[in-house]
Amino acid sequence: MLSCAAGSQLANHPTKALAKQVRWILQCKTHHYPQLVHDIRVAKCQEEVFKRREEGLKKKDLELQESLIRFSKFLQENDAKRMHALKKAQDERKTREEKEREVEQLVRDHIHIPLVQPITRQVAAMLSSCAA
Repeated sequence: MLSCAAGSQLANHPTKALAKQVRWILQCKTHHYPQLVHDIRVAKCQEEVFKRREEGLKKKDLELQESLIRFSKFLQENDAKRMHALKKAQDERKTREEKEREVEQLVRDHIHIPLVQPITRQVAAMLSSCAA
């Protein structure tokens, strides 16, 4: 870049100042232009890498979302199956308890009948003997 001292001297000679600016621009162009072209190419390559990376991340994100949906559906189905199994077990337990009560009642009734028959025969015999 032009220094302040050189700038003040060049102000006295406008053509020299213009020539120096042109030389400086050409020098910048010849020294910096290849570097700028290289930097642009590197930036484009990096941009491509980032785009591929971003696409890969978007794809993985979509896969994760789909996996989450499948897992959520699995949990809902599993919960529904569990609730169905609990209801079925509860119904089976209730049915078993009813059957057990019926069996107990039948056993009591069956045991009671043979005990009652001899007693009623004895009472009938006593009554008939008293009447006679």
